Amino acid sequence: MEAAVSERKGHRMKIEVVSPLTYKHYKDFFNFCIFGKSRFQSFFVKATFAFTLFFGAVFFGMFITGQQTGFAFFLSLLILVMYWFLLVRFPKIVYNSARTFYSAPSEYIFSETGFTDHCKGELHESTMAMSYACIMKVYETPEYFFIFPDKSRGIIIDKSAFVAGRPEELRLLLMNALDAKKYITKM
Repeated sequence: MEAAVSERKGHRMKIEVVSPLTYKHYKDFFNFCIFGKSRFQSFFVKATFAFTLFFGAVFFGMFITGQQTGFAFFLSLLILVMYWFLLVRFPKIVYNSARTFYSAPSEYIFSETGFTDHCKGELHESTMAMSYACIMKVYETPEYFFIFPDKSRGIIIDKSAFVAGRPEELRLLLMNALDAKKYITKM
């Protein structure tokens, strides 16, 4: 009610999110980048997984039935270890390599024209201001907003970490500020 009254008076309530980047956030972002961004990419990755796991099972079956020697068993085991490393271990290694950087809470403040990201940790302090016009894409999932300023960076906004405002208000703000092609909902 107060937000609606302040909007009528010309004052918009600021939207604020304060959240450290936990391993769960990082893992969800990693999985989204591999499986969730585009249907083609997701289909290609899943088809590749299915194809190589099928051949791994065939090689393992050939080893069990005695049609092949240890090479088939080694190859099937190598495929499983490779997928375990890429999907489970690699994200943990990357996250742990910069844990002190990631665990510092980031404060995101969204306004009419852009947002600021202020991060203060033990080893660093940084502030970044960005206009909505600079955003390449925003993906909304049931738990997060993934904001991509460019192809090499992503910002994770956890919907459960709002201090001021609500996720619905941020959704409306971003949808109004961005072109329709830049805001993608993955619900």
